[in-house]
Amino acid sequence: HVPARLERAIEVALGAALQNVIAESWQDAQSAIEFLRSTGAGRATFLPMDRLRSRGPIPAPTSNGILGNAARSVRFDSEVAPAVQHLLQRIWIAHDLSSARHALDRHSVIFSNGRRPGGRTSDYVALPTVVTLGGEIIRPGGAVTGGNDGHRHRRSTLAWERAARELPSELARAKVQVRQASEKTQSARNEVEKQTRRRTEHEEQRRLLLRDAQRRQSEFERARLHAARAGQEAEWQKQMLSQTEAELVGLVSLEEQLAAASAESESALQVARERALMSESAARTS
Repeated sequence: HVPARLERAIEVALGAALQNVIAESWQDAQSAIEFLRSTGAGRATFLPMDRLRSRGPIPAPTSNGILGNAARSVRFDSEVAPAVQHLLQRIWIAHDLSSARHALDRHSVIFSNGRRPGGRTSDYVALPTVVTLGGEIIRPGGAVTGGNDGHRHRRSTLAWERAARELPSELARAKVQVRQASEKTQSARNEVEKQTRRRTEHEEQRRLLLRDAQRRQSEFERARLHAARAGQEAEWQKQMLSQTEAELVGLVSLEEQLAAASAESESALQVARERALMSESAARTS
């Protein structure tokens, strides 16, 4: 497996070898080639595990900007280790071109013939291929390849392979997310139904309270009218009482006047009686 951040570098390092087919033996590779030839199905490069011969690895320095030896930067099954080492153990991965150049300068003084000063064969320096995270590649002879090939922003073959490898777990996570979303949706629906029932209950309570308020308002209005009528009646009774009191005062005054008149009449009657007696007495005398 190739880490996602190294996919571009590893794909550039492998180049066409990315399409190589690993075979268990030379015989398997030969049989496959004969099949391709007889069927016209095309050509392929095979890596027979029992015949691969690789030069030793070139250990990557620990300097800044060098991420490591390519073969040590990927994970693979032990059964295919010879093929991976054959393809990647002499390749370094660098952060960028500047880091790659500084690391190579420290690794050796490169001459056109690939020898150290002195020209002795024993002084030969094994030069690695260096690839960068951006997809540039420096060959052992000094050639540098880079730029934009139009595929930079598209998924690489290794990225598609990783996506296919991770697809089952992604699907499993998606199913979990769908189930969780479904549960949340159902929970939300239940909550909506619950809130709808509460709203209906609140509306019913509001309707009952409104009806009770209207009833109380009607009772209050009747009580107010009754109080108003009672006030009017009290005012009328007050007026009647005042009128009665006035009439009573008049009657008392009239009674006093009648009593005075009666006394005066009684006095006049007494005088008249006395005069009558006197007249009667005088008449008898004469």
